[in-house]
Amino acid sequence: LFRDKEEAFFFSSVNELLEICNYLRANPSVIAETKQRGLNRLLQSKHSIVDRCHDAVDVFSHLLG
Repeated sequence: LFRDKEEAFFFSSVNELLEICNYLRANPSVIAETKQRGLNRLLQSKHSIVDRCHDAVDVFSHLLG
């Protein structure tokens, strides 16, 4: 869903997490930029909470006929 290091930060180990934290602490502007890009991706991709609620209503409506 998100592009790593552009819209979110992913890690596979504690060491990698610490490296990311240190990088972000030294580059606080990256936090705001990444957060905004991630939010934009979320809203463009129709994955908001409201979108999930619409999906649930559609499923229930289909099941109930």
